[in-house]
Amino acid sequence: MVNASYIVKLTEVCNLACSYCYYFKHRKDIKVPIMRTPLLESLIGQAAELSQHVWFIWHGGEPLMAGKDLFQTIVDLQKFHSQQKGVTFKNSVQTNGTLLDDEWCSFFERNQFDVGVSLDGPEDLHNAYRVYPGGKGSFSAVMHGWKLLTESKTPAGALAVISRESLGKAEEIFRFFLREGILNFNLLPCMEVDGKNGNLTPQSIQPAEYAQFLGEIYDLLIQEDNPAVKITDIFNILVALLGGKPSSCRVNGTCGVYVTVQSDGTVWPCDNFVGTEGFRLGNLQEQTLAEILSGGPRKCFQSWVISQRSACRGCELNAVCKGGCSWRHYQRTCLGLPPGSYWCDANKAIFRRIAKHLESTVTGDVSGLQKIVRAH
Repeated sequence: MVNASYIVKLTEVCNLACSYCYYFKHRKDIKVPIMRTPLLESLIGQAAELSQHVWFIWHGGEPLMAGKDLFQTIVDLQKFHSQQKGVTFKNSVQTNGTLLDDEWCSFFERNQFDVGVSLDGPEDLHNAYRVYPGGKGSFSAVMHGWKLLTESKTPAGALAVISRESLGKAEEIFRFFLREGILNFNLLPCMEVDGKNGNLTPQSIQPAEYAQFLGEIYDLLIQEDNPAVKITDIFNILVALLGGKPSSCRVNGTCGVYVTVQSDGTVWPCDNFVGTEGFRLGNLQEQTLAEILSGGPRKCFQSWVISQRSACRGCELNAVCKGGCSWRHYQRTCLGLPPGSYWCDANKAIFRRIAKHLESTVTGDVSGLQKIVRAH
């Protein structure tokens, strides 16, 4: 059995032209805009041979541009392998929400897909970057799609990119999501390195700014005191601090479990590393999935992850953050910064902020929290 979950770039095209999009910024020619059915059949079949429980995250570009027939093919193939081999499948889809209609929502509800919608907050903030090719904002279309998802009772959450435009607007963003009944959401920092000059792009924020922003959101969450509200990264930090096992690969030490498959069959360690020189794991049109997942390039990646975390061994937070996100380690090296800086300082700030609050509220043994709070 092979331990892996699959982020599948079902399409390499998108109907939006988000100005901070990391995926299309440096890609000029797209040879396979939509994954061809034979490759999709091979991927699902091979994944079913390698594990009894398979998780596919259908991604893009904009995955809904692949069309409803291809998504029906996905479901039909999975049903076949479930009946033949007893494999269980979990499906998630990450969409910009603009193409959602009643048929899509009915399909996702009927086939038990989890849906993530990219939504940056209130209209002016969302439309600052998430626009159509002609420059028109996408907010109205996204909110229409969200309404349809809600009416269909499809499990859904939002993903907000926190850009320079978001700073100072933590409460505005938080209140917007709650006002719209969006209680499950995550906040992803915009941190893109410009390949031309090695600096962060103008829309990007510094790790310390993200830590401050997330801390402000945490304070609002505590004030709200509503257990139905789940902010993914904060929830994972809470789980880690309280001794549990977070689901996020950023704080659970399982980097390498996810792999990303592009529409032409090229496989990468995760979504962030797509197109990064030296991190290609293989291609499904040249090797089997088993060969790629157990092959030399993936083992080299896993060794690289361990080497990047060597500076973490003496850190008081290592048992909690497990060395953090490998992509963020890579960004640090791109910016020419030494180990133990940049994201580490930001992680310590937010972990200590939350640990300090927990120390004052959690009953029982809090010696671990005290150690984190008091460490310098």
